[in-house]
Amino acid sequence: MRKKLLVSFLILGFGLCSCAGPRSGSVNSTEPKLVFTGKNFKDQNLMELVRKAGESHVGMMEFNQCNFSGITTFSAIPNSYQSFPAGVFFKDCVFEGELNGGSISFSGQVDFGKCQFKKGVSFRNSVFLAPAGFRDCGFDGEAAFQNSLFLKESTWLGSFFYTYSLFQGSKFFENAQFQNARFLANADFTQCRFLEGAIFDFCTASGKLDFSESRQDGLMTFRKSVLQKGMYMNRFRSFAPLRFSETQFEDSLYHRDFRSFAEKPEILNNQGKAAPSGF
Repeated sequence: MRKKLLVSFLILGFGLCSCAGPRSGSVNSTEPKLVFTGKNFKDQNLMELVRKAGESHVGMMEFNQCNFSGITTFSAIPNSYQSFPAGVFFKDCVFEGELNGGSISFSGQVDFGKCQFKKGVSFRNSVFLAPAGFRDCGFDGEAAFQNSLFLKESTWLGSFFYTYSLFQGSKFFENAQFQNARFLANADFTQCRFLEGAIFDFCTASGKLDFSESRQDGLMTFRKSVLQKGMYMNRFRSFAPLRFSETQFEDSLYHRDFRSFAEKPEILNNQGKAAPSGF
């Protein structure tokens, strides 16, 4: 009940309406669908494509092997809270310029598969009411997801972050998945909230991995991950199992003022020159 009340409060706080789009990311088969294959777009406002369709509501937009140059946005008005009504799917697309989805409430599912982002990606201060996916993507520029809300499952499975990845202040209401992700620069997860936990199994962090001042309320695992720089869990709050199994530590695990309110963190068969013996 407390979780439902909190979600309702957050939705109202962003000025959303249940009529803005499909629930839980589902797309009604009777709603119009826009499909683009092998198209080139420049300085594209994706909301304009919905309006140009001449329909009162487009249920889904799909882009296959498309190229986006210039700045791609989900709204013509930057940094102003708005709702994007359609589910949107990108497969094998290339973004030559920046992608800006900041301050947007996404009513439908948002899914990027095997996409390449050559410049910065921003989803700061956004709300994802349906599942959000960035699977097997390459982020050549900064990936910014600060202060965003993920109310359903979210995944960055198998993605490469070649420069900074920024998630600080974000809340994940369902499981956050980062299996096989590659963080080649610093990754910032400070002040985050993982209500149903997170999975970082088999990931590699070449830069610092920082979870300071964050909180987990569900299972969080780092099985067979490779941590080449320092991992920070200072002032971290753990209310569920936290497990490091066969994790490779090449630098220290920093956990000043770490507090566990559930079982003691599990440290099992860890490797590397800085493998910790416990908390």
